[in-house]
Order: sequence, then structure tokens, then C-alpha cells
Amino acid sequence: MIVVHILPSGFGLPSVSPFCLKLLTWLRMAELEHEVRVANLRQAPRGKVPWVELDGEVIPDSERIIENLTARFDVDLDAWLDAQQRAQGHAIRRMIEEHTYFTLVWDRWVDEDRWRTALEPEIRKLVPPALAWLLPGVIRKSVRKQLHQQGIARHDRATIMAKSLADLDTVEAALGANSYLLGSQPSTADASVYSVLASMAYGPCSPELKARVTDSRLGPYCQRIRERYWARE
Repeated sequence: MIVVHILPSGFGLPSVSPFCLKLLTWLRMAELEHEVRVANLRQAPRGKVPWVELDGEVIPDSERIIENLTARFDVDLDAWLDAQQRAQGHAIRRMIEEHTYFTLVWDRWVDEDRWRTALEPEIRKLVPPALAWLLPGVIRKSVRKQLHQQGIARHDRATIMAKSLADLDTVEAALGANSYLLGSQPSTADASVYSVLASMAYGPCSPELKARVTDSRLGPYCQRIRERYWARE
């Protein structure tokens, strides 16, 4: 049995973490039976989620997990792709995970409106009551430092929004008239793209980013994946 350790559900999503949502969606796409557990972060390999346990082995990192499970269970969501499609999917996935994701994190953790009205109250529910007055702020300070080191927090809000919107324009152009990112059926890249877009569409997010997803072809794309893999939730 694959045991998946994730951050808990929240904001109407199976996990508050896009990378956890990515892995959970991929597991459903691959039709692999698994058990979900809320992670004890003190036990997290590399201090990050998600991770899985399988046959006594602990496997961290969503990308490494997917590669490992693809090989172990001989299930390849990308077998139908040609070389050009694989390259396109790889490039978009990298953009989403290494750039767009950080604009979403900035929007949640640094923007005062999102922090005060959505994220801070949610975090207070997840931490011990005795620390609820202190820990969210401590975590926020750490995340802001990481975002500054990564680079996105060195820009002003208008620039960050423009960068994120440009990424969403790119995803929509790549999607075109397809049902899924690369064609008529889902691929590994869809799990990554959906995880961030769904976090924008259904979770706390700035109005301009949320509208860019929901009021375009990206909205039905997210809904299509949500209904196919998460309708029973």
C-alpha cells in the first residue's frame, strides 16, 4: 500500500499544498490505490511535503515520487505523447512549479489581504491552541524570507501579478482547444498545472489571478479535472 503524507485539506481543496494536490491528483489519474495521512512535519524528509512510504522505503519530493511509482507499477500517463509533446509538457510543468507556484505563495503569505482574511485564520486551526497567537506569524516570517531568497518577493505587487498573469496566458495558449494540456487525455503535466490553477480558482487568491483562471478556458479545464478525479469528494 502506498501511504501518502500531505498537508491537510483546506479552502475546499484536498490539500492546502499545491504539491500535495499534484501528487494526489496524479495517483487518481494513475488509478493507484493509496492511503492518505496528514503529515507530521517533524518527520518530513528534507522538511517538506509530500512524501510517501512504500515497502518500507520513504520517498520524498512529488516529482521523484511520481517517477518512482511510474517505474514500480508500470503505469505511464505520458506513454501516448510524442517527443514534442513531452518537451512542451516538461517546459510548462517547470514554469508552473518553479515560477507560477511562488507567485501564488507570495499572494497567500505576503499580501496583507490574503494573509489576514484567509491564510492566517486557516493556519490557526492547524496549530496547537497555545501557539495559535504566535506560530502563524513565525511561519509567515520564515516563508517571506524564503520568498526573498528565491527572488519573487524582491518585486513589487504589480510586477508579481504581471509575471503570474503572463504564465497563465502561456498555459491557456498551450491548452488551446484541447480538453487537457497536451491533447484529448490527461498527462503528468496536467497534475502539476491543475494543482496550481485549482489553488487559484478555488482557494484564497488575488481577484485578478482568480478571474484570469475562472473567466477563461482555464476555468473549464480545472472543472473538467475536478469532476473527473474529485467528484466523489
